[in-house]
Amino acid sequence: MNNIKPLLKRVGAYVIDLFLVLIISSLLSSIPFLNANKEAYQKTYEEYEKEYNKYTDYLKLLEESYKDKSITEEEYSKLAESTEYQEIIAAEYEDNQISKDEYTEIVKNVNNKFDQIANDYIYILNKKGVSNSIITIVCTLLYFGILQYFLKGQTIGKKIIKLQVVSASDKKINIFNYLLRSLIVNDVLLNTISIIFLVFATKSIYTSANNIISMIISLVEALIIFLVLTREDRRGLHDLLFNTKVISTELSKEKNIEKETIELKTKPKKKIIDAEYTEGNK
Repeated sequence: MNNIKPLLKRVGAYVIDLFLVLIISSLLSSIPFLNANKEAYQKTYEEYEKEYNKYTDYLKLLEESYKDKSITEEEYSKLAESTEYQEIIAAEYEDNQISKDEYTEIVKNVNNKFDQIANDYIYILNKKGVSNSIITIVCTLLYFGILQYFLKGQTIGKKIIKLQVVSASDKKINIFNYLLRSLIVNDVLLNTISIIFLVFATKSIYTSANNIISMIISLVEALIIFLVLTREDRRGLHDLLFNTKVISTELSKEKNIEKETIELKTKPKKKIIDAEYTEGNK
């Protein structure tokens, strides 16, 4: 539990910060000058929602039709009205009946068909959402890099949770430490590489590259969590690379109070001795 608590505090601060970054980037993305493809993106997204609704409605109709372990000609006619999935149901209904295995195969093929449709829409949405992605990346760098530097190692989330990024050694943290740290912990570097593939590569190359990048992001995040949980100093990969660590400002204040208390206990004695020495001279 003692190992998990520091991680939970850092996750809590990150969730607050991420929420704020998303709000800011969403507001900026709503400005036509900064996001010229906003309307086109919204239109495509609405088309995708319609396709998704068709898919879910078709699965419900299919399930309802096969509830009695058979599909009548009337039920088949309704299922065959869907142009997207017509061939799938027709291929299994050649003998005017559907067995359990055939029904399972239909559901699997319908899911696979929708996956293809969804992947096409996601690719188009990603292409039309490049400006939005760039805005989000810039906001992330400004928030976790620039703002955190000027707030002396704290973001709004860290202030609320009472955490602070400080140097892991005597060396002073400069603005580049925070920016470079953000490249790793906030996935800025890998997401930027993904955008480059999206803009300049073909769909197949981008899809393959994005799958690999997603895997790397998952591995990096898992490594960060593992290091924070297992290391005594709670330093993640990004902290080790850029000479930082995250501390609790509450604990830091307690240590300062203890230090000041010790100093106060010794200083009065010295003053009393000095005072007695002065009185004796008089």
